[in-house]
Amino acid sequence: MIRYLLNFRTVTDVAVRTVILSLVIALLAAAATQYSYRILMPEQFEQVGGMAYMIAFSLAILLGLPVIGVFFTAGLEINRLNSKLETLAQEDSLTGLMNRRKFLEEVATQRALDSAELVMRNRGALLIVDADHFKRINDDHGHQAGDDALVFIANAMRQSVRDDDIVARLGGEEFGVFLSNADESTAFEVSERIRNSICAAPVEIAGTPVRLSVSIGGTEALRSQSLSDCMRNADILLYAAKQAGRNKSLFAGPARVARFINLNVMDRRERVNARA
Repeated sequence: MIRYLLNFRTVTDVAVRTVILSLVIALLAAAATQYSYRILMPEQFEQVGGMAYMIAFSLAILLGLPVIGVFFTAGLEINRLNSKLETLAQEDSLTGLMNRRKFLEEVATQRALDSAELVMRNRGALLIVDADHFKRINDDHGHQAGDDALVFIANAMRQSVRDDDIVARLGGEEFGVFLSNADESTAFEVSERIRNSICAAPVEIAGTPVRLSVSIGGTEALRSQSLSDCMRNADILLYAAKQAGRNKSLFAGPARVARFINLNVMDRRERVNARA
């Protein structure tokens, strides 16, 4: 019973358990009052009659209010901590964008909604955005400068996408964007807007002007494709953009991705260098 009363996670849990505990206190107070009058003072009990019950419930209220206050305050604090933990589980703490797990969940949900809409909403687009020469920024200017660069890129992406687009930091210097109900022309326009907003002018980082750029690989996300296949195709095009000189956007539908696969046939060391 005690374990049940103390096992709460939300304000609703606290409210239910507070009511239960208050009733328990009221019953105990009433029983204690009755016992006091009936056993210890039987003559007085016969005289006061129902007054004993009024006293009992008055005691219950006096005893219950502090308990309710403590439980309600604890419930609010637990609810705040749960909300904070939920945010930490879904949000990248540096950039404020959603993290990879939340991104995949949101994209899967959006694709399911799109497939249930009109036939014309049977596609979307997926972009993978990767900062160019990011290791060099860390090496030359320090890790704080690298963090500042990631925050700048994240803010530039927020301002460049459409209102309904889903943006996330996938990990490291890699970001993802899902564009619902976007054809190739729209997706490429958004990717170029992202790229141009980042490389337009040097950014002052740690007191030093630094020119940033990103490479972007994008592909159509057809209903017939799994999300993992879409991610794979976008990743192939990202590597191709890196190999083509960086600071580029490459977009292709699933049927044309095969043209770029040979550009990605490299050993692990070359692939790591291409991402830098």
